[in-house]
Amino acid sequence: KERAKRFQGSYKLSRVVLTTYEKLMALMMKVDVKVTDEGTLLTPFPAGSGLGDKQWVEAESLVFRELGGQDTLVFKEDSRGYITHAFISSLPYFALIKMAWYETPAFHYSLLVISMILFLSTLIWPMRSLFRVVCRRKREEKKGPRSARWLVGGMSAFYLLFVIGLLMVLSDPMELMFGVPSALKVFLVFPIISAVLTIGALIYTVLAWKKKS
Repeated sequence: KERAKRFQGSYKLSRVVLTTYEKLMALMMKVDVKVTDEGTLLTPFPAGSGLGDKQWVEAESLVFRELGGQDTLVFKEDSRGYITHAFISSLPYFALIKMAWYETPAFHYSLLVISMILFLSTLIWPMRSLFRVVCRRKREEKKGPRSARWLVGGMSAFYLLFVIGLLMVLSDPMELMFGVPSALKVFLVFPIISAVLTIGALIYTVLAWKKKS
C-alpha cells in the first residue's frame, strides 16, 4: 500500500489537441490513479472511453494486472525514480502522462474561481456609478480615476462574458465535434477586446504610480 502511493495522481492523454481552443477538452479527458484501502490501484476512466472503472493489483515492479480482467497497466519512471508515464495494454495507441500540480484540472478550476471573483470585484464601482446616474445623484470625481475604473470594469465584464459563453458552448461536446459553433466564434472575440482594455488599464496604473495617487 505504501509503495502504491508513488503511482497515484492525475494523468493526461498523450493524444490531445495542444494548439487550439479544443485543448480545453484535455482537462476533462484525464485519468486519476487512486490507491484503495486494500493497496490496489483504481482508475476511473472518462465517460465515453468504454473502459469504466478498473482496479489493478501489482504483479511485479511497475507492472499491474487488472483485477478480474485481462488488461495490463505498466508504469515508467525516470532516472530519479519518479513516475512519468503509464501504459494500458487495451489502449496501445496513446500513453498516459503524469501531470505536474500546475497542470491538474483542480489547479485550473481553482484559478478560474479566483479570477472570476477578482473580475466581479472590479464591477462594483461601475455598478455604483450606474446606480448614481439612474438615481440622478452627482458626485465630484477626477476624470482620470473614473475612466480607469470604467476601463477595468469593461475589461472584467468581457472576461466574465467569455467564461460564461465558453461554459455554455462546452456544455454540448457533441456540437464541437462537427466544427466551430457560431456562438463560440463570437465569444472568442471577447478575450481580444479584454486584452486591449488590459493594456489601457496598465497604462493608467503606471501613471497612478508616477503620480502616487
